[in-house]
Amino acid sequence: MQIVLPSIIALVIGGAIVFVLLPRLAAPMLVGLSLVILVFALWQHVTLFRSEYRLSTWQEQLKFYAPFVMVGALLLSIFSYFGFLFSMGSTVPEPVMPNIPLLPSPQTATNPVTAAINNGIRNTSTIFTPTNNASRSILPKMNILGTNNRNKSFFSPI
Repeated sequence: MQIVLPSIIALVIGGAIVFVLLPRLAAPMLVGLSLVILVFALWQHVTLFRSEYRLSTWQEQLKFYAPFVMVGALLLSIFSYFGFLFSMGSTVPEPVMPNIPLLPSPQTATNPVTAAINNGIRNTSTIFTPTNNASRSILPKMNILGTNNRNKSFFSPI
């Protein structure tokens, strides 16, 4: 029980850090913190297992196979590259397009909108055109569409 309890406490503290603290940190801070922890873990691992790395001899026999492994990897990459180049041919394969149902033409889609705008312009032109009788018109001096003043300049006196 004495060995399990510290491990459970370490897991709970680690979980609290991972699920509560780390999501609130910014991404560059997380990258920096991860690099610091990685360097610390690497240093601790090397200092702990220094003697095992020094006394290990099974890797010495692999040094004799290193040139053959390198030449094999190089030949494999060259052959796979040439196989990729010559398998495509001279044309690029085209993707199969899905069958899309035909949509109505833009003229039919905008006809109701255009008709509503035109009707609105026609109705407002009858309201705002000046009349001779000032009592019958809502705004007798206002002429937005400019039907009566077509030939007059903007700066000419009225």
